[in-house]
This record gives sequence, C-alpha cells and structure tokens, in this order.
Amino acid sequence: MANKDGIGKSKKYANNSIHENASGTFIILDRYKKDDDIMLKFEWLSGENTGQVDENKEVNINSSIHKFQVSRGNVTIQDTPKAEPIFDKIGQILDVVKGIPDDRMKLETLLTLLDKQQNTLEALAEQVARLQQDRDALFVKQQQLIEKLIDKIG
Repeated sequence: MANKDGIGKSKKYANNSIHENASGTFIILDRYKKDDDIMLKFEWLSGENTGQVDENKEVNINSSIHKFQVSRGNVTIQDTPKAEPIFDKIGQILDVVKGIPDDRMKLETLLTLLDKQQNTLEALAEQVARLQQDRDALFVKQQQLIEKLIDKIG
C-alpha cells in the first residue's frame, strides 16, 4: 500500500522507530519522497547531535546502520517465516470441512475458522508491536545510562 508520496509503507523505518549507527541513536520522524529518493527525517537521541533533527536518504541510513552492526559483530539475519505449519493447519481445516455434507455448513465452518485465525494473528501482531516498543524504550534507557556512566567516569 502506497502512502501520499507514492512510496510503500516501511516496517523498518516506520515513524517513531529507533535505530543506532556510529553517530548515535535516533528516532524516525518522517519518511517521504524527494527528487526520486526516499528520505528519512530523524532526531538524534544520543551522540554529538543529541536533539538535532536531520534528514538523509534512506539508503544512506540503511548503509550506516549495517556498517555499524558489522563493526560491532551484531549483524542480524532476518529469518524467513516457515510455511509448513500454516500448510499443516490448512490441511487440518480442509479435513474437517470435507467431513461436512452440506455446502452451506462447509462455508460457515470455513468462515468461522478463518475469523478465529484472523483474531489470533491480530493479537499476535499487537503483542509483537508492544514487545518492540518495550525493547526500543529499554534500548534508549540503556544508552542514556551508559552515557551517564561514561560522563561520571570521564
């Protein structure tokens, strides 16, 4: 789904997502298109530029984050979701539905099962979003505590 600028939504660089590169930690304020480039507007939460609002190309930000992670040995590899359990579940549902003689009952049963699956997926998505927010908040607090500790030591 495209937004007002004709660019797709980004899970990675969604508004209020927090990231870190060699210059510090920053929060994404906006993602938009400018002269055929996707741009990010962000505010520094730590580092030399704390409180400063900057903008840069998304590809440059992505590169700087990746280079920082590689330098720290923290490269994350995104796991691809495994489709096997989903296909197993679909097979179980189809086995149940095949045993129902009435076509209308088959349809109603399928709709009920799909509704339950959708509710489960929505609940899981909300839980993941909460966990990500908690993780991001903890990360910011950790960075702030590290900076305070460095200030006291130095």
